[in-house]
Amino acid sequence: MKPLSERIKDFPANQFVDWLCLSCVDVREVSSEEDAQDEINKIRQTVTERLTGLEQRAEAAEAKLAELSNQKPRYQIQKKPSYGRESVWIDVASRVEAENNLLHGYRWRMVYEGPAPDVSLAELVPDGWKLVPIVPTESMVIDGFESRPDESFSDPDEWEKYSQMSGCEQAAHRARLCWAAMLAAAPEVE
Repeated sequence: MKPLSERIKDFPANQFVDWLCLSCVDVREVSSEEDAQDEINKIRQTVTERLTGLEQRAEAAEAKLAELSNQKPRYQIQKKPSYGRESVWIDVASRVEAENNLLHGYRWRMVYEGPAPDVSLAELVPDGWKLVPIVPTESMVIDGFESRPDESFSDPDEWEKYSQMSGCEQAAHRARLCWAAMLAAAPEVE
């Protein structure tokens, strides 16, 4: 028999919600069957609403991606500037032609004929995730390295827990603190 973690992957959505509701109700916390059923119904409603919201976000993201994929690309190469002029982008017939111009020192890009759809990146980011810059901002770096536990500045209880950790545990703890601090300091995407 497969373990439960594998079996629930095969559950239809409604069966998964039922299973989740039943597993979440702690019989020690309810005084009657009616209270247990009420709690199951509340959990079922919350989980169903949450799943519906996630399905709607996924459908919206798929529609926006489909809109992007329907746009026709145009290929351009960047002509080198000469005699104080700015460089210009010139259309070429195909991606192959654009890539072949790399050998001659040109840069190339792909642009789309239609305007990009009105997409809010924040809408496409799943809960529990965050977009961050590739290069951290100065405040992210500062907050990250200032998150390191220090005997003089940290809460005494926190410092005691930290000092009891092994070297590897301390390194992992510092990495988690640094990551959390840098994420908190990262600019928000609109």
